[in-house]
Amino acid sequence: MRNQSLSSRRALSLRGFACLAAVLMVTACAGDASEHWSPQEAPKENKVSWITFDHEVAFASPASSLSQTERARISRFLDEINIGNSDHVFIRANQGPRNHQVAAVAKHLRAMRVKAEIIVARGAVRPVSVVVGRYLVTPPRCPDWTKQPGQDIANRRSSNFGCATTSNLGLMVADPGDLVQGAPMGPSDGEKGALAINKYRNDKVIAPPTVTLSVQGGK
Repeated sequence: MRNQSLSSRRALSLRGFACLAAVLMVTACAGDASEHWSPQEAPKENKVSWITFDHEVAFASPASSLSQTERARISRFLDEINIGNSDHVFIRANQGPRNHQVAAVAKHLRAMRVKAEIIVARGAVRPVSVVVGRYLVTPPRCPDWTKQPGQDIANRRSSNFGCATTSNLGLMVADPGDLVQGAPMGPSDGEKGALAINKYRNDKVIAPPTVTLSVQGGK
C-alpha cells in the first residue's frame, strides 16, 4: 500500500510539473503585449465633420413680408448657435433671389453683417430656411498609453507620440475647414517681392550679426 501511495504522489507531481511547463511555454510564445501593438490602433489625426443648423423662416402667407417677430427669431437663432467667422450661412428656398421673401431674409442678414449664399432647392418643403454650416474638429484623446511601456522587439514609437501636437493643432486652428482643404493664398505683393529679389541680386542683403562664443573651463 505504501509503495502504491508513493507511486500515486509521484504521478501527481509529474502531472503538475507538466502543466506548469505547458503554461510557461504558452506564456513565452505569447510574449509582451507590446509586440502585438500597432500604430494603426491609435491613429493621431483630427477628425473633421460637417454639421448644420436649420431655422425655418415663418411667413403667414406666400405674399406676406418678413415680420418683426420673425426678424427677432432669426437673430436669436444666430445668437444661440454662437455664429462665428468660419461658419457658412445659406438661404435655402424653393425660389430664387428675386422672390420678395428671399430678398427680405437676405437683406435682414446683411443688416446683421452676415454674408449668406442663396441656394435654390426646387420642391423644398420649407419655403425659406436659414441654414448655418460649420466644420467641427474632434482631436485625438490625449494622453494615449494604449501601448504598454514594456519591451518592444520591433522598436516602434510610443502610442502617445505626436498626440499633443495633433490635438493642439486641431484646437488652435481658426477655421477647422482648413484641415480639410487649405484656404487660397490670394494675390501677392509683386512690388515687395521684386524688392527682395533686387536686394539679393545687388548684394544688399543685410547679413545676420556674427556671434562669437568662448568657452572657459572651471578651475
